[in-house]
Amino acid sequence: MEDADIEAVIAGFAQAAGIAKRSGCDGVEVNAGQFSLVRQFLSGLTNQRGDRWADRLAFAREVLIGVRAAVGSDMIVGLRLSCDELAPWAGITPESAVDIAVQLAEHVDYLTVVRGSIYSVGATRPDGHTPAGFNLDLIRSISSAVREHVGDRVAMIGQGSIVDVVTLKNTIKKIGAMGVNKYTLVLDRGFFSQGNLEELIQEGFSFVIPASLTLKQVKEVLTEAQRDLESPQYLQKYQKNPIFVKPVSFDVQGNDIKAFCYYD
Repeated sequence: MEDADIEAVIAGFAQAAGIAKRSGCDGVEVNAGQFSLVRQFLSGLTNQRGDRWADRLAFAREVLIGVRAAVGSDMIVGLRLSCDELAPWAGITPESAVDIAVQLAEHVDYLTVVRGSIYSVGATRPDGHTPAGFNLDLIRSISSAVREHVGDRVAMIGQGSIVDVVTLKNTIKKIGAMGVNKYTLVLDRGFFSQGNLEELIQEGFSFVIPASLTLKQVKEVLTEAQRDLESPQYLQKYQKNPIFVKPVSFDVQGNDIKAFCYYD
């Protein structure tokens, strides 16, 4: 890429972010993860330039500055960052990622910690030979460094294979040991087996799980909810804005599901 090409790409990031804002999005995320151009500039595996872009942070920094300028301070800007390319001979390592994360954190509202690169595709979706919670130590080290540098201003998001309740409980303990009191754990559908659900209930965990509905069921629920959804009794406030929230219930495979329909 020539200098003009790089400048055009940076401008493209900013333009795309501006389109997202005008479209009503709450935020945008810049991808410096496994398969991204931004990661390639950050990594010694791929950035072997001899010009001003040899500063491996320069491209990512300029992209984030451009995106922030395009969306303003009232919109969320996040960064998905590969913090271990699993190629220690030249790639981003957990140790070098600390400095990268700290320097880029000042430009974002949240940081998503992932691992892997185009040379370690299996790390993106590890198989059964990879231990559960494989990314937790990496997340902890990056989070600690970022919090020391910018405090709690930047939210930290971790990705990393919580597949059973034991790992979940250990993760919660580790988060608490870091001094983090406010956090949300988002688990994908692979976690919610019948056994895990029963154990969560026995352990007294509070959780929200998306229900699998047919299109017909969705239409039935929404039709019923819309009849009096705008009744004053359902009026609530969310982030200082009015919103109507109505409790509903429906049956999914013999289970009575409690849910909410909302309208803003």
